[in-house]
Amino acid sequence: MFRSRKRSFVAFLTPALLMIICIQFLPMAYNVVLSFLNIQLNKPNLPVEFVGFDNYASILTDSGFWNSVIVTLIIGISSTVLQLVLGLTLALLLDIKGRFGKAPAGMGFFRGLLFIPYMIMPIMVGLMWFIFADSNYGMLNPILQAFGIPTRVWFSDPNTAIWAIVAMDTWQCTPMVMMILSSGLKTIDGALYEAAVVDGASRWQRIRYITIPSLIPTITIMVLMAISRIFYSDFGLF
Repeated sequence: MFRSRKRSFVAFLTPALLMIICIQFLPMAYNVVLSFLNIQLNKPNLPVEFVGFDNYASILTDSGFWNSVIVTLIIGISSTVLQLVLGLTLALLLDIKGRFGKAPAGMGFFRGLLFIPYMIMPIMVGLMWFIFADSNYGMLNPILQAFGIPTRVWFSDPNTAIWAIVAMDTWQCTPMVMMILSSGLKTIDGALYEAAVVDGASRWQRIRYITIPSLIPTITIMVLMAISRIFYSDFGLF
């Protein structure tokens, strides 16, 4: 019986493992091999030369590479912090209980509505935001003008392009953070909140001393996911 279940487990798991190996690990291994060669992919007829670590030495002494690293870290860290703050805020708002401990009517609808940005393909998000923030026919600058705020060329100005990308990435990814943190809130024992209310704890004190510490494992997972996404995401720009 045990051997039969084990064989079934292996049979079901093998296709997924093979797919992961073919899609992720084989291209990764191929890129590692290419990094030790002097090869031009657009000129396949040229001879391939083994150069060892010369490519790595070249890129580590390139100022453009380090500038890209700094910009990527600024975008990744800023968007991660904003997503956690906004995601936790939205999760707490959606977790508000009404009378008799039930969620107010319509919370499911608003949760689905807030999740829409995450379901849009990144390339479409980049195109939408590029059109929205366009200096000639976009909607962002007229809205800012109505409030007396100076307009800018958001994605062309080096001083604002980074923060425009942060805003775009935060808009798309915050719903997923919200959903994961909402799931984490469901796992917190309600008796802790009841005891805190009896002890006279305020709403902020309950969030600070019960909610946030209880969500630390979930927040850690979110941060690790955000860090991994920094290294392969193009933030919807390409």
